[in-house]
Amino acid sequence: MTYKDAIVYAYNKTPWYLRNKNIDPARKFFCLNPEHVDRKGSMYYDEKVCSCICEDCGAKYTIFDLIGFDFGLRGVEKQRQRAFWLFDIKVDYKAHDTIVRTDYVTPIPLPVVTPPGAAEPAPEPIEPTPITDNMAEVRVAMSWEQFGKLSAVAREAEATPEEYITRLLREKLGF
Repeated sequence: MTYKDAIVYAYNKTPWYLRNKNIDPARKFFCLNPEHVDRKGSMYYDEKVCSCICEDCGAKYTIFDLIGFDFGLRGVEKQRQRAFWLFDIKVDYKAHDTIVRTDYVTPIPLPVVTPPGAAEPAPEPIEPTPITDNMAEVRVAMSWEQFGKLSAVAREAEATPEEYITRLLREKLGF
């Protein structure tokens, strides 16, 4: 699915997301704006624009805003990435004509699980990134499938993906 199609698909998942939060999108509900104290239920879901709109305070939230509130994410790109992960959307970034940035990076290949009795696959060579004195971070693109595997491995190590990557870099490359 292209990046733009993935965004449209995520917008159309708004009613499903609201129902999972025990909110009926067919009726008015309490405003989701954290700064608005709503006592009568003045927010509604507008199907035409795929947004939640409050009649009192004028707040208008898309699915990405709601995900940002729920997961403490700032920035549209982080919210979109989390939505793609939540809705299991596979995005073909090669079909997208602009660069999509992500904070999730790893220069180390993920461990491959082989069934018992099968031959161990040959490891792929790692091209080292030239390190300079003023290098503050390393960024490498990865697919959502790779990120999912990385998240699972990090959870087993009781760490966030970022902490796990940092730990591996220190162990393997001596950073």
